[in-house]
Amino acid sequence: MQAAFPEISKTNSSLLNLIRFLCSQGVVVGHALGFLQLSHRYTSGLASYCVLLFFILSGFLISYSLLHKLSRQLDYNFWTFFKDRFFRIYPPFIGALLFVVLLDFISGYLTGADLSLKMYIKNFVLNLFQLQGFPIANILYHHYGLDFFYFRHFGSNFPLWTISIEWWLYLFYGFFVFYFIKYKRIKTAHWLILLFLLITPVYYLFVSTRMEKGLTAFWFLGTVITYGFTRVSGTSNKSVVAFVSSIVLLVCGMYGYYAFGYNGTALLFFMGLFTLMMFSNANHEGFNKKFSRISESLASYSYSLYLVHYPIMVFIIAVFKPNGDIPGFIVLLVVSNIAAYLFAQIFEVKSKSWRLKYENYRRNKN
Repeated sequence: MQAAFPEISKTNSSLLNLIRFLCSQGVVVGHALGFLQLSHRYTSGLASYCVLLFFILSGFLISYSLLHKLSRQLDYNFWTFFKDRFFRIYPPFIGALLFVVLLDFISGYLTGADLSLKMYIKNFVLNLFQLQGFPIANILYHHYGLDFFYFRHFGSNFPLWTISIEWWLYLFYGFFVFYFIKYKRIKTAHWLILLFLLITPVYYLFVSTRMEKGLTAFWFLGTVITYGFTRVSGTSNKSVVAFVSSIVLLVCGMYGYYAFGYNGTALLFFMGLFTLMMFSNANHEGFNKKFSRISESLASYSYSLYLVHYPIMVFIIAVFKPNGDIPGFIVLLVVSNIAAYLFAQIFEVKSKSWRLKYENYRRNKN
């Protein structure tokens, strides 16, 4: 690994946070418009499109974080990487599962809907192991009619299927980097583990249907940005030109999907982000620290917003039956954001302290 691993500038870090915020809001807006049947041809599919952008961002940020730590921590290994991902993903994820159970059963009680606690418990266990929408379960269901392990979502929380895809992509990428690139002491067991970890990436690259097909490719486009960035990371006098052109491409990528289609515009987004990281990583004069703080705050609950917004909307629609108009849309948007922000304060912010408590426990035990 490179000794002088490049840092992401504060300017670009703020822009990345802003993009995360906009993408998360795009998912919420798209779902809210769909619930209230307010979707226009320019907004139809907005949520799905923003998920593609999230996968590109995720591939970049995860691969950058891994290589960055590898370059600075000699003892950084796969187990440490696993703990990093676990404490980032699981505390909010488990909190979201419990939150869904609470909302669904309150909604069921108020509306008279028949809910099976046994099915929720079974699905809860599968979600704990990130087996929701798992390829083997999908194949067994679609080809052989076996539905025991077939769950695409948890209760009313339909978007959770993407979390399992991200999780297995993280593990596959990390395992491959550590055991097949860094250590290079490959054993038979490593090949067997790698083959298992390959199931999800391969399935969502070649086999799955609808928008899910190709998600693996978008995630690995993000890793391409990382590898290019670590080798170029330009801060020359051309950086301002590259900065402006990158913003134009990013705007096209985020709002032009109705003209270029999902894949075409996601590629534009990738090109914009790639150019941004390659050639405009300088902290520009007049960098606004207040903007940095605001963008960081806006992005801080993006993951929580993705996890809880959908069941909140399902609950509001089922119990309160808002009108399909702009006020109803604003209610869904505002309530989802407020609830997600509060949720993040409990499950995202505190996840770092839970990690420290775990590490202290392990040290004291040893």
